[in-house]
Order: sequence, then structure tokens, then C-alpha cells
Amino acid sequence: MFIMKKALIIPLLSSIFFSCSKDATDKKVISQGEKQPVKFSVANFSQSQENLRTAGNNQLLEGQTSRVNWLPRISDLYYIVYSSDGNKINFVHQDTLNQKANFGIINDSLAPGTYTAVLIASQTPLYTQPITSSNNISGHYFSPQLMGMGVFPMGDAFLKKTVFSVSANAPTEIPITLERVVGKLEVKLQDALPSSDPNGYIRVQVSPLSVAYNLSDGSVRAPEAVWQWYGTRKDQYTFSDFLLGSEYEFNVDINYKDRTTGADLKKTIQHVKCQTNKVTVIKGYLYGAPPDGSRSYSITINDTWSTDSTLINL
Repeated sequence: MFIMKKALIIPLLSSIFFSCSKDATDKKVISQGEKQPVKFSVANFSQSQENLRTAGNNQLLEGQTSRVNWLPRISDLYYIVYSSDGNKINFVHQDTLNQKANFGIINDSLAPGTYTAVLIASQTPLYTQPITSSNNISGHYFSPQLMGMGVFPMGDAFLKKTVFSVSANAPTEIPITLERVVGKLEVKLQDALPSSDPNGYIRVQVSPLSVAYNLSDGSVRAPEAVWQWYGTRKDQYTFSDFLLGSEYEFNVDINYKDRTTGADLKKTIQHVKCQTNKVTVIKGYLYGAPPDGSRSYSITINDTWSTDSTLINL
């Protein structure tokens, strides 16, 4: 479960349409105003810089706006709307399992006034209990799914916070660009044994870990060592996951076994960052120095998403 570390603004363009009927009176106080229908449409995502959808027929190519192709990429959509004083008015969660037919279309009704909306699109379900159980945005945050002190893989995630007005005028279309709020961490172990080998056990852990994204100011909460996050093994050599992007540093612990004796061993890479919209790659060897005599591990900030690249040799 790692972070993506690239600075590429991923323009997922969505449109929010506000339809307001004329049978409402112009109220000064929002709570007394007659509600107007509001329609949020975030289904037709398009992308102009990079295709970030899954490979194969599920890819959404530049210029395409088909919602069918978008569904395999994003599974969950969250909509929270707040009054001008930050109090929650409505919360909607959609997923492609239960709302596949109308996924990405949110119908609401709001009295004339000014509001703040937060839209979150994610590849996996998020932990949103702090949002559903309290009223004001000051205490609202989301995180990966949690179980005890364990943290589940998060998947890719995008968010947009916007201020808008509702009136009894003609329908209004508001364009929104959702921005990635995670990074990706990859650990590539060049000489890792296959998991089927008696001594092929490997566990990659990030500590301390940042797990909470504050909706009030868009900040990521300081990391805590209590959370247990273990990397997902993608193949024999690679562990990879998404994490909330931030400037906080953490350690990456690699627990493994001696290839001959089976004794427990551990390597720790310190001062690692996983920044928003960037991919951080840790690459090296478990057993001895590499053949070319270079250092065992290097940290690379990949430019797959961003235009900058940094290499740190350890």
C-alpha cells in the first residue's frame, strides 16, 4: 500500500449542472428559502495529458467521454455539500455496484444561497465515518479503509472542493477538474525470491503513516506510527500501492528471510517521501551488493506524472 509520487495534474473534467425553477421566492435566509433542484454530473470524465485508466478495452482515450469506460477506473463517488458556515447539508455516496445505472449523477435540492461542495472519486471505498457522524466541515476527513490498527490498500483518489451559488435563474453549468490527492510508492527488489520459495517471504511496511485527509483545508494529518500498512506484492519483484500525498517523511521497512538459512532479516530505508501526484520508486537488492558495485538502494522520484525527477542514492 504505497503512494504515487508524480506531479502531473490529472485533469478529469466533470460538469456540474444546476437547474433552478422559477417558482421560488428570493429568500435572504437559506433555511427559509424554497429549495431548488440541483444536478451534479461527474460521469463524463475526459483527460488531456495522460491516460490513467486501466489497460485494455477499459481505457478512456483523449477526446472520449463514455461513462462506461470510466466505471472500471473509479468505483466510488462521494458528494458532500456545506452551507456558508461549514455545516453539512447533505452527503451522498455512490458506488458502481449499487448505482451502476446512474453512477456519477447526483440530484440534490438546495435553497438559494452560497454553498461549498466536496466531490471525491476513488478506486476503492474510503473510510468516511468522520463525515457522516459529525456536522461541521472542521472535523471532517477521509482515509483508507481501516480495521483495528490495519490500513487497507487505498487505490487512486481524486478530489475537488468548490464554492457555488444556487438561485432561481436559468440552469448553470459549472466545470470542475478533480485533482489527484495521492501518490504512489513502488519498491522493486531486483533479487527477490518467488513467494513460493520456502524463504521467499517478504513484507514491506511504511511507518509512520499519514492516513487522514482534512476536507476543511485540504491538508494531510501528521503521520502516526500506530497504523500498520503493508505493501501489496504485484509480482515477484515489485510492491506497489497508493498513499495520501504529502511532504511528510517516513521509513520503509523490508522484512525478509535469508535465502539459505531462512533467518529473519530486515532493511530500512529512511527519509522517504510520497508526494501528491508523483511516483516514488525504491529500487535495490536484498542479498548483497548489485553486480555493478553501486549502492544497494536508490530512491527515484519518477517523472511518469511530473516533469521533474530526483535520484537519491543510499
